[in-house]
Amino acid sequence: MQVFDFAIAVEWEYDYDYLRLIERFAHQQGISTYVIWPENLAATLEQLQRKEIGFAFFYDRASDNSPDFLVLNQFLQQQKTPMLDTWAALQWAADKALIHRKFIEVGIEVPYTYIIPPAKKVSRISFIEPELYRLGTPFVVKPANTHGGGIGVVRGARTLADVQEARLTFPDNKYLLQKKIIPREQDGRRFWFRGFYTCGMVQIAWWNDLNCVFNTFTERDLDAYRLHVLYRIMRQAARVCRLNFFSTEIAMDRTGKFIAIDYVNEMCDMRLKSRHYDGVPDQVVENIVRQIVAHARRRIGKAG
Repeated sequence: MQVFDFAIAVEWEYDYDYLRLIERFAHQQGISTYVIWPENLAATLEQLQRKEIGFAFFYDRASDNSPDFLVLNQFLQQQKTPMLDTWAALQWAADKALIHRKFIEVGIEVPYTYIIPPAKKVSRISFIEPELYRLGTPFVVKPANTHGGGIGVVRGARTLADVQEARLTFPDNKYLLQKKIIPREQDGRRFWFRGFYTCGMVQIAWWNDLNCVFNTFTERDLDAYRLHVLYRIMRQAARVCRLNFFSTEIAMDRTGKFIAIDYVNEMCDMRLKSRHYDGVPDQVVENIVRQIVAHARRRIGKAG
């Protein structure tokens, strides 16, 4: 049986640059790689089942959007293959209603939120008019169990009718109604950030919530605006969600309060800023890749 050190499942064409970086850094460390795309998924699973090939470490970036990959994930889990994050852990962290409560328990500030049941369980909500007043207008409506990318999120809701319409997008999901956070603005910046946690390492980037554009966060920014608390919040979030790799949106509001907005994005968009206007700064992505490869090397017991 041929055993590959590091297997990664991908199904999004825009992951190619990220994948290429992972393979490059892995090969530099003497770590062999194997990539599973939709086109070779069935053949790969057959080879694994026949024990013609094996994987020492697995990174799944496909099962969240492509259920076909779940069979592969479950097979490898049965084989006790080490993974960057297990499917069960990813699903647990993706529950925004659950993480909302957990963040409050550890002292992470979150927006004022009202959680409503799935439309399939309660078809119409008729008892939350007082809550709408507390939320203010406009407010945000978001499903509790989607995998990032803003899918199903309504950022300009104003009425109960808007809520009713939004929750029909994912009728099996609980929904969060959240007070809209207006960030501080200073020196031409909106104080909205995206923190990335990767196997113990925290990185921060500026992120504009209006156009989704990232900008590099520097040591000078850290000191000039006294933003050290961002790192503490990310480490608290990591202890809550128990993932090795995720991102969190954090905003500083006009009163100076730091608020976690999107909780845990467990499947991060890793398009490069050098190739996409709304991509992640290249150095941040490279640091993430180095950290993941180092984590894989430790898990498979390869010397650095």
